[in-house]
Order: sequence, then structure tokens, then C-alpha cells
Amino acid sequence: MTFARDLRTVLLLVLAGFATVVPASAESSSQRSLEIASGTMQDPVYVRELAEGRYLDGDLEGAVRLYLEVAKLEVEPRRTSSALVNASWLQFLVGREELALAAMTAALRTEPQLQFDARLYSPEFEKLYLRARVLLVRESTTVQPAPAVAVEPPPTGAKAVYRQAVERLEQGDDEAALGLLQRAASLTYGENEDQLDLRRAALLRLGLIYYGREQWGDAATAFEEAVGLERGDATAWSNLGLSRLRQGELTAAVAAFREAYARRPDSLDNARNLAQALVRTQRWDDAVSWIEDAVRHHDRDAHLRLLLAEARAGRGSEQRAAEAWRAAMELDDSLDWGFGRQAALHLGMASLEAESFADAAAVSRLALDHDPADAAFWNLLGLSQQGSGQAAAARDSFLKACHHDEARAEYRNNLGRAYAAVGDLPRAEQEFVHALTLEPELPAAQANLAQVRKLLREKR
Repeated sequence: MTFARDLRTVLLLVLAGFATVVPASAESSSQRSLEIASGTMQDPVYVRELAEGRYLDGDLEGAVRLYLEVAKLEVEPRRTSSALVNASWLQFLVGREELALAAMTAALRTEPQLQFDARLYSPEFEKLYLRARVLLVRESTTVQPAPAVAVEPPPTGAKAVYRQAVERLEQGDDEAALGLLQRAASLTYGENEDQLDLRRAALLRLGLIYYGREQWGDAATAFEEAVGLERGDATAWSNLGLSRLRQGELTAAVAAFREAYARRPDSLDNARNLAQALVRTQRWDDAVSWIEDAVRHHDRDAHLRLLLAEARAGRGSEQRAAEAWRAAMELDDSLDWGFGRQAALHLGMASLEAESFADAAAVSRLALDHDPADAAFWNLLGLSQQGSGQAAAARDSFLKACHHDEARAEYRNNLGRAYAAVGDLPRAEQEFVHALTLEPELPAAQANLAQVRKLLREKR
């Protein structure tokens, strides 16, 4: 008999006569009496598809929850920020403007190079996006304001114009400052050292204004001329890299970030910028080699370890990737445990896919020691216990996952499979019905409910 399974569902392992979802190549040779389909909420691609489905069904709040979950699961900043922007847009649509602003600010903080196409949204939402950018500029340490340059006034009076521009910037009048800075830069051609210093200061501030306006080409031109005047300025190189990245010029961005890091290897921002850009090139050997060197200089940074794990996994070095994930977990002692949690999820899923169920369980327990109310890790623990044949223990873990997240249909579906695995078909039926109450179109729960009801009819 053929049974339905979700597109994201991998091969199934039979436990106590019933099937459960585990990673590929983990299929048991035991005789099947029932195959239970499932999705996995540790797969960001699967969760993103669920979010899109909720959105298309008109369940905007449900979609928001799922997009925020995607943001937690993703390691690559570009994908994390994309999920946060989607969550922000939907929160904006349901009238939660402050939550929408918080999500957009988090997206920009995660990925300063975030591409935002205003044509896809409303003018009001674009204003919210611009508010988030203003907030980020105020707190940013990556795109750094150029310092004022103390110079003697040249005969042209460029210094007076530059000072007026700075005053306008401090007053928040970027439009007036832009014109004044352009004029100051035009007045400072020549070989006089003071004029060159003043021109460079004007160019750096022009670059920041252009960057804030998303005029990436103009920003890059200004920063590029500025580094031509002073090649030792790591901040200008970093800002040039960010501008090139926003233009989509990945190779040029990597080159600029290399220059910034060469001049300021002690800067964690420079290290992270270059590491992220190298990962985006998907030239895995180069990325691994460089990030390993950066980790030696910044051996206490969990984010770099996450990027190193991604590069190693991209190269196919699963064992070395697992080492980096473990290191990220050990290093991240922040209150929200953001990077450590991401590392634990990836390590747990990698262990599950490799059929290392004991390792997956150990990772889950470590994460639950850090946050006993994390439903995702109770669910992961349940999957690992099912994989190792501990049907009753898996049922108890899924019960806790459902307790800590009552709105997750997939956890209810997994709990139903656990009840089926221990032979309690009536309770399994109840959980599959519960899952479909939460998400009526969940394919796995639909298939599982049909199979359980068929077996119940056969027993009568």
C-alpha cells in the first residue's frame, strides 16, 4: 500500500509497527502496517513553505509566527533578513506597526545590505522601512560616520562650506548637507594636503548620505575616491564593500572587505563582513580557509563559528562543520542564546540526518538545559528518540513540545505518530484531528488521519 507523505518529508523508519519521520537513508527493513507522514519544523525551507501557505490562506498572524521561526532557523543573514521583512510586512498589514518596525530593524541589523524594492509594498510601509534605517544608522557600528577633519581653511573657503554641511547633518537636513558637501568636494581639487584631507572628509560623508538613500552606485563612487586619497582607512574600505554588495557586485565587495580586514584585523565587524561575503560567493575552499584564519584572531565569536560551519558544510565536510557548530554553542552565552541556538538546531538536524540519534538527543538536552521551554528542541528530542526506538519517551517529548507551543500543528502531528507507535490509535486520531484544527491543509496530518481511521475501522 502507498501512503501519502509531505514534499519535505524524508524516508520513514518503522517503530513498533508504525512509521516515523527520520532523515534519508534511515528506512527500516521491518514489516510496515502503517506509514505516518510528517514534515519537520527544523527545516527552514519547509517552515517557509508553511508560512507562504498560511499567507495565501489569509492567516496572516499564523504566517508571521512561521516567518519569525524561519528567521530563528536560518544561518545565512540574507535569508534570515528576508524572513524578518516578510514578518514585518504582515505585521504591518494587521496593524501592529511597532512590531513591524521591530522586525524590520532586526532584518537590517542582521543584513545591512538588505535589498528593499519599494514597488512591492505600500508607500506607508516604505516609510516604516526608512524609519528602521534611521534607527540602524544611529546604532550602527558597521557603517561608521566619517570623523571631522581639522584643517586650516584653504583660500577657496571650502572649509567653511564643509562646516555648514556638518551643521546641516547634525540638524537632520540631509538634502541641504548633500549640496554643501558636493560643493565642498568640488572646491578641494589640488595637491595641497589640507585640501586633500578636506576633500576626503567630504567624500566620506557624501558616501554615507548616498548609502542612506540607497543610491548604492553613488555611495560606492564616493567611498572609492576616498580610499584612493587614503588607502589606510579601514572604515572607508568597509563602507565601500557594503555599497558594492548592495549593488550586487559580490567580487568587488569581497575585495573591499579584504582591504578593510587587512588594515583592521582586530575589528570583529570587518571579520564578519568578509566572512559573510565569502560564504555568499559559495567558493567554499576559499571561504573555509579565510574564516578559519579569522577565527584564530576572534576565537570567542559565535557568529564567525556559525559562518565557518556553513562554509564547511558547503564544502561537504560534515564532521568539521559539526565541530564549528559545537564551538558556536559553547561560545554563545548571551541571554537570548541566538547564535548558539541556531548552531544547536543545525547540529541536531545534521546528527538526525546521519542517523546519529544519540548525538541528536544529546544536543537537544543541552539546548533544553539552556531553555527548558524551547518547544523546537523537545520536538527534536522526540524525533531522535523515535529514531532510536524509544517510542514512549518520544511520546513524552512530543507532549512537552505541544505544551510549550500549543499552536504548532506539526508538533501535534508528531505526537499523533508517537501515540500510533505505542499502539494507542484513538489518541493518535485525536492528535491528528487537533493538528488539522490548527492547520486544516497540513498534508501529513491529513494522510495520517486517513490511515489511522482505516485501521480503526478494520479493528471493529
